[in-house]
Amino acid sequence: MKILIYVHKRDVISGNITNYYTHSRPQTSNWPDYVKVEISRDEFIRLEDNKFDKENRDQWLVEQYNRNRLAEEMIDNIDQIESDQDNQPFAD
Repeated sequence: MKILIYVHKRDVISGNITNYYTHSRPQTSNWPDYVKVEISRDEFIRLEDNKFDKENRDQWLVEQYNRNRLAEEMIDNIDQIESDQDNQPFAD
């Protein structure tokens, strides 16, 4: 079985698919930069697993960071953790 997906040209060139669409090209201004590629069932499952694992991992880290914090100290996404660590009073 083969599966058709749309990926950005840079992902095709690099060989590392980071984002993909299954039904059609994205409805953004850079839609011409997306191409249709054919992948195997196993490759598609691997992409889905990687996507699921990263989303869950990031959400879990945010939830752990927000535990026992005041509402104004809580963060919304994983990128805020790194910037917040630089503001610690005894950081190296």
